[in-house]
Amino acid sequence: MGMSELTIRVIDADSREPIGGAEVGVFLYRYGGERPGAQLIRGTTNSEGLLLSTIVFKYSKEVSLAVVAAARAHYQKILGFSWGRQPFKPLKLSAEESKTVEVSLPPGRTIEGRVTDNQGRPIEGASVLLFEYYEGVQANISSVSFGISAGVDRPTWPPGCFTDKKGKFEWIFVSEDVDLPENEIWALQIQHDDFLEGRARAVGRSKKHPEGIVPISVILDKGRSALVRVVSKRGEPVPRARVRLLAWPLRVENPIPKFGETDDSGDCRFDGVAPLDYRIDVWAEHHRHFRGEIDLEQEENVETTIHVSPGCALEGRLVDKFGRGVSTRIVQALSGEDRMGDSTDPSDEQGHFRLLGLPPEGEVTVIAQHGRWAWELTKRVRLPSPPIRIWIPGLEVKGRVVSKPLNPPGRVRVHCWDRTQFGEVEEDGAFGPFYLQPGNYRLVVEIPGQPEVTQALEIPEEGLKSPLEISVPRP
Repeated sequence: MGMSELTIRVIDADSREPIGGAEVGVFLYRYGGERPGAQLIRGTTNSEGLLLSTIVFKYSKEVSLAVVAAARAHYQKILGFSWGRQPFKPLKLSAEESKTVEVSLPPGRTIEGRVTDNQGRPIEGASVLLFEYYEGVQANISSVSFGISAGVDRPTWPPGCFTDKKGKFEWIFVSEDVDLPENEIWALQIQHDDFLEGRARAVGRSKKHPEGIVPISVILDKGRSALVRVVSKRGEPVPRARVRLLAWPLRVENPIPKFGETDDSGDCRFDGVAPLDYRIDVWAEHHRHFRGEIDLEQEENVETTIHVSPGCALEGRLVDKFGRGVSTRIVQALSGEDRMGDSTDPSDEQGHFRLLGLPPEGEVTVIAQHGRWAWELTKRVRLPSPPIRIWIPGLEVKGRVVSKPLNPPGRVRVHCWDRTQFGEVEEDGAFGPFYLQPGNYRLVVEIPGQPEVTQALEIPEEGLKSPLEISVPRP
């Protein structure tokens, strides 16, 4: 284990003067050489343009990093990463090393705005996103802002941008990209649970803003409201029921789904709803899943009462052949000829899951999925049922990258014809487990800054007797 001192210095590219109050993010590569993932550092520079940090090395002696910085009236700058096919090299940091990384930000344009309602009152807590529009097509936010998403439970970049008590916000995460066309347009997307989603045309490249600040004013419409009351067949309120409003039929331009939960009176209120037709879903403990429709296109305010029938829940666990729990993203119960999903829930780290909204009796099909191409398992279950177990077929394959010095983390791919399983190389070099049928495979190990390793992998009927050991040559 070692420690390293990392100093980030942010300066103006023209004047070479330090920039105080700049937002800085430092990211660790986790997906081979393709893109950074886990966020190590996020902070703001002091008046001297400096951000000082200490990084603890647990397993490796060197890591690969990417650094991104953004500041008011400047374009965002990225070191150690590049979108598209432009060549780049990750930044290297070794244990026991003191290193200073200088980020020079070119003068540019950032966006400052205010969000209000129809009466001019400021709206606090509205989220702000920036998108690129070109010839009427909405592109990904990452085309103008360096977008990193390291998973549901990990930080992302850009950091969240929200309006303050005065409804004001400032978006500074705009990257300079000379390859974008002159008639490119930046557009803001403003979201708040109590208002309709708003979009504002921000600025095109052809317009001049010598101050570097683009002023924007956005007005959000209150929209329409829906009061959903959930009761049992006996007319008793059903508290803590999950309710979802989904614009229907599905279209690309539809607003994002709205979710809510009933209170002790069985009521769930949605504000800021667009005037559209919606599909409504309700999941409640000891009750059957309900799906219906609600029309907010003709009426401004709608109240509806939903009667849910008695139902049951199904608990279970995903396990391998040794009885160890297996975590997966999707476990779903289906019933009926239309294969309607009555309930969907991920399994936890120990493989446990709980599916609500199932019929009190009859058969359902339980489907467990892991990854896009890894595996899909189905099991027919007759309800009511005690907790079930779903056994994952296949033989467990895991291993470790044993090269010295090791520069994790990285990625492992296992190929078999048209199917691929992906896994990460952890900080201690471990990877897996994969669950594979007997046969021949191709295993690829990618470690940032080191040559890619490909080797044949044969899984016998009795499985592997010991974990794999993979050596990665030095660069």
